[in-house]
Amino acid sequence: MNIQKYAIMADTRYILDTSSVRGIKFRNLQSAVQTTHIAVSTVTILELLCHIDEVNNWNLFKTNILKCELLELLNDPFAEQAERVGARSIVNPTRFDDKLVLPQLYRALRESATLEDFYNHQVHYPSSEVAAVEGVASRTRDVLTEDENKYRNHVMRLCKLMLSEFGFERSKQFTPSEFVKFVNNAVFQLAADWENKLSLKEGVLLEPIFSTYYPYFGYGLMRGIEYLKRANGNIDILKIDPNDMEDSAICAHLSLTEKRILVTSDDGTYQAIRKSLEHLQLVSASLHQDIAIFTDVIYTKDFEQTVIRGQS
Repeated sequence: MNIQKYAIMADTRYILDTSSVRGIKFRNLQSAVQTTHIAVSTVTILELLCHIDEVNNWNLFKTNILKCELLELLNDPFAEQAERVGARSIVNPTRFDDKLVLPQLYRALRESATLEDFYNHQVHYPSSEVAAVEGVASRTRDVLTEDENKYRNHVMRLCKLMLSEFGFERSKQFTPSEFVKFVNNAVFQLAADWENKLSLKEGVLLEPIFSTYYPYFGYGLMRGIEYLKRANGNIDILKIDPNDMEDSAICAHLSLTEKRILVTSDDGTYQAIRKSLEHLQLVSASLHQDIAIFTDVIYTKDFEQTVIRGQS
């Protein structure tokens, strides 16, 4: 698959997940954004926002959310994915609202000394609807619970497919070639579905969707393999960690053809992305194909060492 022609030569953009936003000091981010392109997902802000009503944690989560004001806010990851491959009409248009609405909370937070003050504010939607901030933490938890259920279903489908096609023993020891082929099959099915919905020529979306969705499907497959190992291949006792939903969603911001680097303190997330990219590189080399991979993942400590301390 020749994805190189889709490469977007742009400045490197670091994307912080929740663990890195929490772990990096405010003043360090203030300094870093002066010379480095750093972004954050709407999903990360929602993850922080859902905790803001916790007892004794108001100031902590207020500060963490206000760190995000320093960063570029990306669109909803799945809306961004669809738009990137020319299929914006596939997703619900309200998915693009978060990027416009969430920044209104920054000012409300700065003006609020307490949670009660914060809850007295309002936000305005593109539809001209006005909504109260009061109860936003509880509503956000409901939204994230729904997203976590979707993540569970996504990974469960991958796990069932692995077991039906390969069995447990082979699934837990996927070769790079088998891994990439599995992801490619998932991409092929998605491309075919979208081409049908958009009345497009068969195959026209395959390469751009592979470039855009490989990190997302690769992460899900890697985590699925890990879940199966923990359950010894028993799908009935499979425990899918809902906390992995955020990094799964952030992987939707990544693309093989864009210089986007996920920054995380989560070792499971790092290993899943790193191994999936390494599999693709190995397969590319074995086929003597020069597949350019621009995306990457980095630990928060290494980001601080190379980007933040490297400035001083």
